[in-house]
Amino acid sequence: MDISEKLLAIEEIKLLKARYFRYCDGKEWGKFEQLFVPNLVCEAEDNGSILIHGAREFAEASRKFLGSSVSIHHGHTPEIEILGPATARGIWVMQDILTWENGDPINGFKRIMGWGHYHENYSKVSDGWRIATWKLTRVRLERSM
Repeated sequence: MDISEKLLAIEEIKLLKARYFRYCDGKEWGKFEQLFVPNLVCEAEDNGSILIHGAREFAEASRKFLGSSVSIHHGHTPEIEILGPATARGIWVMQDILTWENGDPINGFKRIMGWGHYHENYSKVSDGWRIATWKLTRVRLERSM
């Protein structure tokens, strides 16, 4: 790949992640699911390790946890490395703020605010880039009842 192809791929991946945040916070779960390869692997370290296999399963788990919340997710300063014509990886600094009127469906917290990093691998498929692996590591997580 020449430099212009790599730069175009980086911009396409940034757009993919922007849609991730917008669809998640807008509760557009059908569109959210389409951002991932079908055999997506997800891992989060919020309360121990959470491992989810599959785009549909991740979208459904996200819907169950975030569906009744008001949420905002931010991603900043992406480090995106193009590994080949159809593979890339990236790290994003993140912050999220989640609130529930009646408490979250797992622990009953009314507010969660966190900081950390998304570690992702991307695959280019016939209709564009998709997230192939997703891992959330937290630097700090504040929760209140």
